[in-house]
Amino acid sequence: MEIITRKEAKARGLTRYFTGEPCKHGHVAERTVNTRTCLECRCARYEENKEEIKARSRAWTRNNPERALQRVRDWRASNPDRAREISTKQSRRWRENNPERNRELSRNAMRIRRLDPKWREYMRTWREANKDSLSESYKRWSASNAEHLRQYRIANRAYYLARTRLRQARKLNATPAWLTREHKDEIADIYEQAVHAEKLTGIKHHVDHIEPLQGKDRCGLHVPWNLQILTATENLSKHNRPVQHFHWKKL
Repeated sequence: MEIITRKEAKARGLTRYFTGEPCKHGHVAERTVNTRTCLECRCARYEENKEEIKARSRAWTRNNPERALQRVRDWRASNPDRAREISTKQSRRWRENNPERNRELSRNAMRIRRLDPKWREYMRTWREANKDSLSESYKRWSASNAEHLRQYRIANRAYYLARTRLRQARKLNATPAWLTREHKDEIADIYEQAVHAEKLTGIKHHVDHIEPLQGKDRCGLHVPWNLQILTATENLSKHNRPVQHFHWKKL
């Protein structure tokens, strides 16, 4: 540690100085420029009176909210990197200690944001402008979390089946633009029922379109009221034939 006198430290704008000489309690440590207090002595006193000091600090903050907030803002402005590091650690610690509450707040925040057209437009523009970086970031994350991603997809198989079918139907222009979020939730529920039926019976089940998406004389839509749950055998036998040419059963 650099030897520096109090006068030199004060001239350089430092808050601490170190002479290498022990304090009256035998501590060889840095001292504060303003009060000449040994830091080890101050830490020892803090440990002895920690609860009392914290109580006084909380009481002062309650009585002086504006001054306390201004102090925090000033400190963050003068120590941006340290403030960001502390904030990140505190947020991570809170999320680890409150996983259920964190998930609930995240879902609520997302629901509120989705209702805001300005937010949707902002996110659409931002994704378009950062398409390449988002793609690279997701590839890196997927590579380092392959097992976690595999387990998540297994646990949420119904969601991925619904999303895959929705994407395929969109390619066929079978998903109408007026389909609401409630309609999409109904579609996801039907796929979940198919997965549940497969687990209960041990028989492979498919979600079939009553009116085929690519029929010979007409095409159906990818909408909740055009979906039914069939066994894999029945669905593969039906092919693209319209309903009146094929007998099916609903679960």
